[in-house]
Amino acid sequence: MIIAIAHEGSHVADYQKFAKELNRISKSDPNGSSVFGTDQFDPTTYDAEVRAYNVSAKAAMGLGQAKLAFGKYTIMEHGRISKRELNGLLSAEYGVTPESPGKRLSQRY
Repeated sequence: MIIAIAHEGSHVADYQKFAKELNRISKSDPNGSSVFGTDQFDPTTYDAEVRAYNVSAKAAMGLGQAKLAFGKYTIMEHGRISKRELNGLLSAEYGVTPESPGKRLSQRY
C-alpha cells in the first residue's frame, strides 16, 4: 500500500506543480502558453508514469525490498530499475512508449 501511495503521490505532485505554475503566470500569460505543452510543467503520460514508477521503486527500496514487479514486469531487481521492463509495462498498461508518449497532463496536446 505504501508503494501505491508513493506512486499516486507522484501524480498529485505533477498536478500541484502544473497548477502552481498556471497560477503564477496567470497575469503575465493568461493563455498559459508558457506552461501548456512544456515538459517541465505539462508532462506526457509516459514521463509522468516513468517518474511515478521510479518513486514506487524508491519506496520499495526504503521498505527493504530489492525487487518490484507489476504483473509479469519486474521493473526493479537487486535495487536497480530495468528501463526495458518499465517500458514494457508502460506500453502494455498505458499504451505509451518513449516514441509515442501519449497526451500531456493538460490533455491539450
